[in-house]
Amino acid sequence: STMTKDNVHVLVDGSEVQPTKKELTEGVSATEVTGDNGIQHTLTLNGFDNNGKVSIKIDEGVVKDKYGNTNDELTLDTNINIKKRVVVTYEKGSGVASIADNKQSDYCDIEGSSDSCSVTLPEITPLTGYDKPGYFTTDQAQKTGETPGTSISVSEDTKYYAKANDTTRPVCKISDTTPENPPKEIAPTDTATISIDCTDTSGSLSKELTNEDVTVTIGGEDATSNVTKTLASPSTSITDGKRYTFTLKDFKSSGLLTMNVNAGAVTDASNNKNISTPITTGITIKSNDTTPPVCSLTSTDLNPDEYNDYINFSVKCTDESDMKTTLNNLSFIGYYVNYNSQWNTFKSIELESHSKELGYDIFNIKASYSDNITDFQCSHEGKIRIPEGIFEDMYGNKNSQFEETIKLSWVLHPSGGSNACY
Repeated sequence: STMTKDNVHVLVDGSEVQPTKKELTEGVSATEVTGDNGIQHTLTLNGFDNNGKVSIKIDEGVVKDKYGNTNDELTLDTNINIKKRVVVTYEKGSGVASIADNKQSDYCDIEGSSDSCSVTLPEITPLTGYDKPGYFTTDQAQKTGETPGTSISVSEDTKYYAKANDTTRPVCKISDTTPENPPKEIAPTDTATISIDCTDTSGSLSKELTNEDVTVTIGGEDATSNVTKTLASPSTSITDGKRYTFTLKDFKSSGLLTMNVNAGAVTDASNNKNISTPITTGITIKSNDTTPPVCSLTSTDLNPDEYNDYINFSVKCTDESDMKTTLNNLSFIGYYVNYNSQWNTFKSIELESHSKELGYDIFNIKASYSDNITDFQCSHEGKIRIPEGIFEDMYGNKNSQFEETIKLSWVLHPSGGSNACY
């Protein structure tokens, strides 16, 4: 016999194929194996790409008997049916709590002339806030997928991602870090800082909040166009979302300050949009104050310090609103002493301290006078004049000019005093 693996052909459903492995063993006496006359060859095959019934075709003239007769071309049925195994694997994706029975894979066999086989997809348990679970061939966002519990046809190894749709809308609320919490009252001239947190169960936003997405209401009336509103950039990342910080100033009306995040201002990756959301800030804008502060000396009995040439006095200001703690043109404050019968300005003057009592403010002032004895040092009476506009409230209202007569009780030099007038 001259039969080799090259003149033996493998057919699947009548079509020649090339298995990955095809080996033909050297012939042995068939009598020794089967009791028949002739020579027996063993053909070993492996690695089929096609499924179907296997047959073997032997070329003409490769087998010869002792008389020189050769074989005709011959096709032999093997009764072997090749099956193609297809493996389907599963991976848990976004929005999924579990896959039934924690199944990770399935398989099916393609047989005969068929080009596919079928598997039944396991059920999916979605996370809270997710629904419409399905199987997808990519882990990227897709609109539709295969339904769990249904049978699908596959022709090759396939990987499916089990995913569920996020149906929860993003939520916006006032941040716990807003400096104005707890509630407070502020003047129209003040600045309010409000932080709004927008979060989503998916942990991210595909469309973020803008300055135009937020409106302002004061006392129940739209005040968006009557206030200066600025959104800080960039936003701050927080757990499951973003924090947006707004500053508001130049208020022209009074009442409870509310902000509103417009519907659809923020969107998550599943295109869920927020609903219109009122944000209660807890801040009340006070009514505009047009009444100037009323100021006076807390005491007209003063004690100049002869040794150090200065005098302390305090001014009490009563006003409907808060006072500014920075004083205007402090050097304009003047004093009058009977000794020289003229108004003078202090050598230097400064605000030493400020305190706020119930219903009024106290400003403690230290003033240095000239060391010339013709000033304070020869007087026991005088006046202090506070010009207009030294003291100012948060609404820009300023004090009127006032004068007060003062009595001077001297704090003498430690050595006993050197006042030439005594």
